[in-house]
Amino acid sequence: MFGLFAKKLTEYSHPLIDWSRVGELLRSSHHDNKDELIARATIILAIASPNG
Repeated sequence: MFGLFAKKLTEYSHPLIDWSRVGELLRSSHHDNKDELIARATIILAIASPNG
């Protein structure tokens, strides 16, 4: 079910976010370290900022 939703989101936001990859990360047992989390949060905030 998430696959179809991810495909539509990816089409809408392409090339910024590949939502199928996001889904894979959410389902996996991979855990980011502190530095990776900070980097990801910085990127998300930069994309989401109204002036960015």
